[in-house]
Amino acid sequence: MGRNVTRLLLVDDDAGVLLTLEEVLKLEGFRVTTVSTGEDALAAIAREAPFDVILTDLRIQSTDGVTVLSAAHERDPSTVCIVLTGFASMESAIQALRHGASNYLLKPCNLDELKLTIRRGLERKRLSEALHDRVLDLEAANETIRAFSGQLEERVRAATAELAGRVQEAQESRRTLSAIIDSMSDGLLVYDDRGRVVLSNAYVRALFQMPEGFRGQTVKQVMDVTGEPPLEISQPDIDNVTHRDIRAAEFSTPGASPRDVRRVVSRVAAEDGTEIGLVVVYQDITERREVEKLKDDFLSIASHELKTPLTSILGYTQLLLRRSASDMAPSGGDFLRVIEAQSQRMKRLVDDLLDVSRIERRSLNVSRVPVDVVALAEEVVRGMKPTNPSHAFVVSVPSAPLLVLGDPDRLQQVIANLLSNAVKYSPDGGEVRVAVHNEGNDAAVEVRDEGIGIPADQLPHIFSRFFQAAPSVRSRRFGGMGLGLYISKGIIDELGGQLEAESTVGLGSCFRFTLPRYSISAP
Repeated sequence: MGRNVTRLLLVDDDAGVLLTLEEVLKLEGFRVTTVSTGEDALAAIAREAPFDVILTDLRIQSTDGVTVLSAAHERDPSTVCIVLTGFASMESAIQALRHGASNYLLKPCNLDELKLTIRRGLERKRLSEALHDRVLDLEAANETIRAFSGQLEERVRAATAELAGRVQEAQESRRTLSAIIDSMSDGLLVYDDRGRVVLSNAYVRALFQMPEGFRGQTVKQVMDVTGEPPLEISQPDIDNVTHRDIRAAEFSTPGASPRDVRRVVSRVAAEDGTEIGLVVVYQDITERREVEKLKDDFLSIASHELKTPLTSILGYTQLLLRRSASDMAPSGGDFLRVIEAQSQRMKRLVDDLLDVSRIERRSLNVSRVPVDVVALAEEVVRGMKPTNPSHAFVVSVPSAPLLVLGDPDRLQQVIANLLSNAVKYSPDGGEVRVAVHNEGNDAAVEVRDEGIGIPADQLPHIFSRFFQAAPSVRSRRFGGMGLGLYISKGIIDELGGQLEAESTVGLGSCFRFTLPRYSISAP
């Protein structure tokens, strides 16, 4: 390639990713140039000598990764361009490949896989350049042959020998690639455009106990062995295949010793966008599942054990509070009330942890009896008013009862969580509106505040465990463990309803859940 040190341009707007990958790649002997914006990347490509490798995210500041790929490919078509992104989609993958990307990796990426991908790209680049050099040599030889016909036989013999050597090199490269694929720590199946397996590695054969391999088998034949859910590809004539978007799936293998497996599917497209196959990766997640189970067991046991001393603390505190004022120092009552309040808070946290454990285990117990959500909402609001005098609670409900089939205690917990959030995240007071109404065959309950709101990029994550908006985590102004919304969604999901949120920063938020209405049939 004309240079002793491989030059690599690393493009990512995440400083942590840049620093980590820069150090890793430098240890591999690369000369690394890092930039954090698309403008800097385009300037580096235009200013400096062509890079051997460009490693870029798709979503970067000031421009996108596709523009960087196009500029690099236009500057030097032989540059190895690799996409490393956390926002993967089939459209972005196809677009990246069309604009010169040689590979497409997902964040977080295994570092060994990343280094291997770069090495493969460089090997292909070297082979391509070597082949180009050979073509130039052959053209020069042809000119010489035409000028010196007497040397034609010798020239042809030399060119033939050289070509044979290149063929042998290509065969060695193919064998090396096969060895690399067989050494992968994940299972791999590759389907062609007819839905038949053209490649499988040693790991997938061992995982599904198929020593003879899967080559030539159809999608349905593979599924009969693996026990996996339906695989989605585009051809309508392949058995047991549907037309849904491709997504990751988890399943257990059949047999006496089942394994938990995560499957990830990627489409393979030609330069013109035509689909030419599928790549299916299988990851054995059995040990990870066992660790998660141990964690949930510990959480459940620890929460139960914490409740015993808390019950004693609360009981004795309340007993002392009932004593006459003459038996207690002037500040004693205040101290006991603080102990009681903090103990109640700790009890709620323990209860939340227990609920999280139950939701994770899919063992959340909810009863199903007719419940009037109108009366329930009014009752929760009445309980909130005395402790939140700076907020004005506005309740809008129908005059008649509105019944759903649910658990009154759990539904009260959900409404209380939503109201507590509304109060907490509107710290300067203001209106908190609670509305209950019919919505088709459903009953809807809305809680709306005029608080700080939730940024749009954080809104999709608010129902996750332990999630809190970034400003509140940094300041700890609002407290809590970030479990209320997660638990509320688990309860509503268990009852067959939906919990949603919408928000505008600075204008407030609205949380809304719906449940199927219940009607008492005449006997």
